[in-house]
Amino acid sequence: MTRRLFPALVFAFAAAVLAASAGAAGADAPLLPNPLRRVAAGQWVRYRLNVLFGAAEQRQTVVAVSGVGDEAIITIRTEMILDGETVDEREETATYKKLLDDQAAALAEAENSSVAPRATEFAGAAVDAVAVRYTQDGENYTLLLSDDIPLFGVIRLLREGTEEPLVELLDFGG
Repeated sequence: MTRRLFPALVFAFAAAVLAASAGAAGADAPLLPNPLRRVAAGQWVRYRLNVLFGAAEQRQTVVAVSGVGDEAIITIRTEMILDGETVDEREETATYKKLLDDQAAALAEAENSSVAPRATEFAGAAVDAVAVRYTQDGENYTLLLSDDIPLFGVIRLLREGTEEPLVELLDFGG
């Protein structure tokens, strides 16, 4: 079964990239961001998703964190918003390690992946980021990640040949 990486699984892919980067990065490879290591209750991110049925928003909020290290238990609430109304809301609880490890399968299915440092901008401010380029189902994508963004660090997901990002960070806090 093929796992699609846009837009719903982009966060799974970002988590998988973070998990794989821990041991896979060579001495010359850019260090991938891992904002989950600083996860705290109350952190949130809000994204615009350009999906098949139009534009939507997604908000992810860290509801609770208990414990430390790989066994820290993290609860994340995800809300899907269409036309200003919440149409789906769910909470997931997992250990830090499980949150990363369970989603590594998405990374395994990506082809031709590469990572490079890339300066980008968010809300008028320069942000240090990395660009993860990969191919899936014959299409090329670029995922921008930053340590400055809570949860999975996603800034933007672009599909080659399209003008609008599939996923774009609107705001974050906490």
